[in-house]
Amino acid sequence: MGLTQSVGEDGLRFEVWVRQASRTRDCLTLQAASVQDRETWTHDIAQLLWTHAIHNTGQELIFDFLP
Repeated sequence: MGLTQSVGEDGLRFEVWVRQASRTRDCLTLQAASVQDRETWTHDIAQLLWTHAIHNTGQELIFDFLP
C-alpha cells in the first residue's frame, strides 16, 4: 500500500493505492474539506502504513530464521 499526500492543484485531494502486480495499481482518490484536514488525514494514514510496514518486516525476519 502507498500514499500520495497531495494530488491536484487545489491541495485537497490525496490518494491511497495498492500495487498488485508489477504494472497495475488500484487507487482510491479522496478529497478533504480543507488543506488542514488533508494534512491530518495523510499524516495519520502515513503513520499506519509505516507501522504496518515495520510489523511486516519484523515478521519476515522471523520467518527467515525458522527452519
